[in-house]
Parts: sequence; structure tokens; C-alpha cells
Amino acid sequence: MPGDYPCRDAVASIANRTLACTGDEQLADDRAEAFWEEYRCIDVDTDHGPVEVYLHCSAAIGAASCDTVEKMGGDLGGWLALSSSCGLVIQHADGAPL
Repeated sequence: MPGDYPCRDAVASIANRTLACTGDEQLADDRAEAFWEEYRCIDVDTDHGPVEVYLHCSAAIGAASCDTVEKMGGDLGGWLALSSSCGLVIQHADGAPL
């Protein structure tokens, strides 16, 4: 598994939950694009690291209820706060930690 997979999976989870809860494909795409403007992936050692910990970020996002999705809206920081493991795979675009 590529080192940036857990991060890319989290971005996909944001877009997927947005689409599933709103039915708005453009909004889902916009949130994914906004992610890439504000954040970047951290490469992790998925061959020797705790993969389930790294993937917890995307799993927590993917499990968000539609009520939660509606409340968070475009607040990507809120999405990434759903799991402490997001900080292991994602950082701000300027390199600052979550």
C-alpha cells in the first residue's frame, strides 16, 4: 500500500460522505479540492506501521452520520477532528501538524 494511501482514503471518505448525505456531486468534488488546497498527505510506513491506526481516520469519516456531515459542512478541520489518527497521515499545507 502506498504511504499516502491512508490520507487519500480520508479525502475520498469526505467526498463520499458528502455525496451520500447531500446527493450533490459538485459539493463532494469541491470539498475534496478544498482539502488539497489546505492540507497535504504524510507518507507513512504502511508495510511496518500500525495500518489499522492510519486507516482509522478514513473509517471515522466514513462512519459519520448525515447529521454530522451537515453540521461540519465545509469545515474540513471538523472532519479531520473525527479521529486523532488523522494527524498521523495529514498535515496542513504549510507543513504544520493538525
